[in-house]
Amino acid sequence: MAQLIVDADGHILEPKDLWQTYLEPRYRDRALRIETDDKGFEHWVVNGKPYDYRYGVFGDMGAIGKKLERYFTPGQVTYDEGRALFPGGGDPHERVKLLDAEGIDKVLLYPSLGITWEGGCDDAELAQAYCRAYNNWLLDFCSHYPDCLYAIAHISLMDPELGAKELERSVKAGAKGAMLRAYPSGDRPYGHPDNDVFWATAQDLGVPVGLHIGGNGRLAGHELFDITFGAGTWWIYNMFAVDVQIGLMSLMHGGVFQRYPGLTVALLESGCGWVGYWLDRMDETYRHMGFSTPLDEQPSEYFKRQCIITMDPDEALGPATVRHVGAQCFMWDSDYPHSDGHMNAVAEIREAVAELPQADQRMILGDNAAKAYHLV
Repeated sequence: MAQLIVDADGHILEPKDLWQTYLEPRYRDRALRIETDDKGFEHWVVNGKPYDYRYGVFGDMGAIGKKLERYFTPGQVTYDEGRALFPGGGDPHERVKLLDAEGIDKVLLYPSLGITWEGGCDDAELAQAYCRAYNNWLLDFCSHYPDCLYAIAHISLMDPELGAKELERSVKAGAKGAMLRAYPSGDRPYGHPDNDVFWATAQDLGVPVGLHIGGNGRLAGHELFDITFGAGTWWIYNMFAVDVQIGLMSLMHGGVFQRYPGLTVALLESGCGWVGYWLDRMDETYRHMGFSTPLDEQPSEYFKRQCIITMDPDEALGPATVRHVGAQCFMWDSDYPHSDGHMNAVAEIREAVAELPQADQRMILGDNAAKAYHLV
């Protein structure tokens, strides 16, 4: 059989007027939008109020393969200018052409603008309306090529009941899974029992839930440094991964995998090299202090049964981590068309996993994603 190639984390570039167009009329006066201030800097307006996350630097969302200093200098590149460079981000027909050129059979699609606004919204009902609008737009986007473009629903758990309802609605409409921002909206840990209605729904529907890096003004250690976005870009892009690590810890510590053995959780855009060490550390502390958790088994056992993580195409530690944890837990991602993404990603990931057994290569390159998300 031909090798199936699945990009487990590609991104679209939403039109700026998505929420004005797709949001239900009763919320439209509070639609998400990007405005330009008198300095010429773009900024979010969330629930009718300015929100300064990514102030002036929206253009990097379409900057894959570019020299980035200009894109991270506030006011230099607008979102629409970055979007225009990569039509495959906003046009499904162009995206399929890109997949063919790259040698990718299928792609799971995640937001761009959509991963940046949650920190500015404190209204649970409105947040879910924003998610519904985006999910409807993405389902329309993917409907043109249902055998290769797959929608992953954006869900907010500020209100777990509403999140569970939106997950069920989106999956019935064709979504293949869910995305949560790794840093939880509403500041409730994902392992908290109040979220159980959502995890139970995901288990019942049989769809994976992904923890994806995203906008967070309170990255780990932020209180120790005076970070502006321009001066702190390197710091921020490194620390994004910590949100995913904390999310995994929260699910373990809260006993979510114990209570929902049919649940699958994907860890996205955080690399994979850290997970071998982190599982070892969790197991070691479990052996000494497992009495303080609700877990009946070592954390690594839950991970190997119920988690899947994306590997960056250029990760030097990828093969060693696969050998240590097990190939059944790994996928790969291009992150197209974001500034830290990969063009020619298939060639890169093939080279990265070439030293692994053929069966392991097949799982990582496509079979694991296809099985977890029911793509075939």
